[in-house]
Amino acid sequence: AKVSEFRPRPDIYAPIVGSTPRLSNGNTVVNFGTAPGVLGATGPMSVYEVTPHGTVTWILRIQGAQLLNSRATPLNDIAGEVVVPS
Repeated sequence: AKVSEFRPRPDIYAPIVGSTPRLSNGNTVVNFGTAPGVLGATGPMSVYEVTPHGTVTWILRIQGAQLLNSRATPLNDIAGEVVVPS
C-alpha cells in the first residue's frame, strides 16, 4: 500500500542513489542523487524536504559539479550545537 508520494516539477528520474528518510518532525527528505545522463537519469541531482501534506520546505540542487552521484543524510547537528534561548 502506498504510504506517501512526492513528485517534483518537472519530474526527476534517478534510477539509483535515491532515498527518503523520515524526520522526527514528520517531514521527509527526498534525495534524487544521480547525475543527468547516468543510466538514463534526468537530473538535476536534488534534495527536498517535504511536509506530510506535500509542501516543500527547502530544496538543494547540485548542478555543474563533476559528480556522478550524491547522497544526502539528515543530521540533528554537525558538532553538538544546541538552540540557545534568546
